[in-house]
Amino acid sequence: MSAVSTSFTGRTLGGCQTGYAKITGGYNLPACVFSHESYPLYNQKFINFSKHVIYTVGPVYSGGAKDIKAVQLESCYTTSLDLAVEHGVGSIVCLN
Repeated sequence: MSAVSTSFTGRTLGGCQTGYAKITGGYNLPACVFSHESYPLYNQKFINFSKHVIYTVGPVYSGGAKDIKAVQLESCYTTSLDLAVEHGVGSIVCLN
């Protein structure tokens, strides 16, 4: 499956509240590893294929309630990592 298929799958998850995460299959999307030797991006090396994709919804920082938004952002990461552990994920890449 392609990124388009992954996008479709993300839409069929029934939504996701801010600060939470959901997981799907990886659809053989290329996965890469970055190290200090392989940065910048043009030196990336594809070494494997994704087994899972974790979707999360971060807060929008546009005015007041920054304390709540900080808690929501933290929850994005902790919920994603909890799902990764629950599904036996051995490595994870966070994109923003």
